[in-house]
Amino acid sequence: MRVSTKPQTTADIKTDRALIARGRLKEARQWFEHCGWKTLPRNDRLMPILRWGADHAHMADPSDPRRSVRRWCRKWAPWLDEPAIDQIIRYTKTSNKRWAADQCAAVLNITVRDRQKLSFRFIGACDDPSYAFRLNISRAKAAAKSRRRRAKNSTGRKRGRPKSTEARPWELLGISRATYFRRKSLGNEAKSPKNETENASRHIIDNRERDGISVSRVQVRARPDLVKPTRGAIAPAFGPTVALAGAVLVRPRLRMHLNYFEGKKGGTGETSTTTTTMDAG
Repeated sequence: MRVSTKPQTTADIKTDRALIARGRLKEARQWFEHCGWKTLPRNDRLMPILRWGADHAHMADPSDPRRSVRRWCRKWAPWLDEPAIDQIIRYTKTSNKRWAADQCAAVLNITVRDRQKLSFRFIGACDDPSYAFRLNISRAKAAAKSRRRRAKNSTGRKRGRPKSTEARPWELLGISRATYFRRKSLGNEAKSPKNETENASRHIIDNRERDGISVSRVQVRARPDLVKPTRGAIAPAFGPTVALAGAVLVRPRLRMHLNYFEGKKGGTGETSTTTTTMDAG
């Protein structure tokens, strides 16, 4: 439901109250016709219903509430004289008029069954203070609506994700299912071929893949130039020699290492260069 953030003015509040009052008066007229009343009964229920109707008639017409109350009283209590109607109009000037839906139902004696039978929206029920019956009715209606929607949009297939026909990862590894998930929970499970059933993690850091480049210890011993240089030493050059015929140049990658170690010395101004000559043919 779309909620407006604009503050309501007095005119907006009066308009909302007028709409609710008109809806309740309309449903009250339907209830009177359902009970077979052409006028209000002249018993102990007369004054509560008359005051209820006068309050809602006063709210239903903000432009001329006196005329609205007078018309409603003449419609449902034609035996009232002018002084009695004027007394009711004076009552509406100072009355509270904050009628809840269930309070309206208590005055009119409308039950949940009557409310459902006549499809009332603005008047509540007098026999359901905890809203238990009405909530059950609303849930039943929502469930029936959901069943109709599913039946209308059904494709005839079984619900849920279709079963995968590929091999299971624990079967490819030759271990049991419990062992596979136990290792997976510890984060040290063996790598298995992808069977197109795995989903990417919702965490970006878990979706990174290694480049597959690794250097063994044997290669490090055979290639001392791969050893990480210590602080204060000049790192050896990597990659092919960059030189021209008859010229001696500093390798580009070596220049990067020189700048690095110069910064480590604290900017003393000392510089050291290492050059390599081009191998004689």
